[in-house]
Amino acid sequence: MIRVRFLGDNIVLLTPKGSERMNDLINMNKDWFHSILEAVEPWSESSIVGHKIARVRCSGLPVSLWNKD
Repeated sequence: MIRVRFLGDNIVLLTPKGSERMNDLINMNKDWFHSILEAVEPWSESSIVGHKIARVRCSGLPVSLWNKD
């Protein structure tokens, strides 16, 4: 029912998968949302994250060459 996208830091963006509205889904499942999330706020352009994680898929690279750099 809900798609979760990691934005960075400890922030996720929740979007509905179907034709439902996010506000309706939250109101119908208020206890569940508040039991697993610290806060539920509408997204705005001023919502800024400090750190992001990038995942890169590499094929054929030997484990001995893996490092943070």
